[in-house]
Amino acid sequence: MNIQEYQKLYQEFTSRIAASAQHLESTITQSEKDLIMPLAEKARKIYDLGTGNGRIPKFLSEQGIEASICGIESNWQMFLQASEFQTLQMRFFYSDILDWLKTADEADLILCVGNTIGGLIDEKYRDFVFISVYEKLQKGGYFVMDYRPIDAVLKNDFVASRR
Repeated sequence: MNIQEYQKLYQEFTSRIAASAQHLESTITQSEKDLIMPLAEKARKIYDLGTGNGRIPKFLSEQGIEASICGIESNWQMFLQASEFQTLQMRFFYSDILDWLKTADEADLILCVGNTIGGLIDEKYRDFVFISVYEKLQKGGYFVMDYRPIDAVLKNDFVASRR
């Protein structure tokens, strides 16, 4: 599968699930708070890859996190929702993750939670995302991700545990 085919398939996928996953895209779970907050409090620059409607950057900003926060989203509908919250500290970009990471500065904390990794159908593309994230992390920085397999998301099954 080439990148254009992947992008088309991913856009169709995210458009189909955007409405049904809206409840997931609007809340922060306690486990996400417990994991992300201690790391965010120490960070100066945070990236949220596959930000969806911006729930995590918005939450971090509401908690008084002073870091520069960038949300990256490749689904136009979700990006439009996120961009409503844009401030000088919290910016949102409509872009493919890999394209955006090519020109991004290093960050202290890179997040990739929700359906993002599970939605990356092409294994080679997923590998490049991991490589790019590693290259963009400051020394001592953190990468936080979770994984919801695409087949589970499509069936509306949710993985109950996080590791």
